[in-house]
Amino acid sequence: MSPNEDLSLLNPASKLPWFLFIEGEIQDTSIGPAAKRIGTAFRSLLLGENTAADTARRIDASYEEQLLSAHSMAINQDDEGMGGSLDYLWGLLCDIAMRVPYNDPSQNLLIQFIVELRKLPPKSSDVPEVRCSFISSHLV
Repeated sequence: MSPNEDLSLLNPASKLPWFLFIEGEIQDTSIGPAAKRIGTAFRSLLLGENTAADTARRIDASYEEQLLSAHSMAINQDDEGMGGSLDYLWGLLCDIAMRVPYNDPSQNLLIQFIVELRKLPPKSSDVPEVRCSFISSHLV
């Protein structure tokens, strides 16, 4: 695609408010790589490129790889830490849901994503001097 071509010619979704919002989030240079992966996963879900189950597993795997592995020092970072990452996930989900019309089938995809996320096993991690558990019953 040349710089002068309109993205809407290639993808009709590119004019939808939720698509424009997600693209803005992904392009935002102030957010970290974990947040960009979450935005990209939601974009793929709503474009029909991934199922809700695949999206939930993708975000879960990215989260585990980034925050619950040997990179545990990221736990305390505001933008990439556990709290920041979870806050971004749920905030982005709500921001997208507000931009998708209530009667659009994409709303069902977002709900199915939450259902699939709840099916995943709970995570836990050691934070210095604190034991943290992420219990699925507290997700919704």
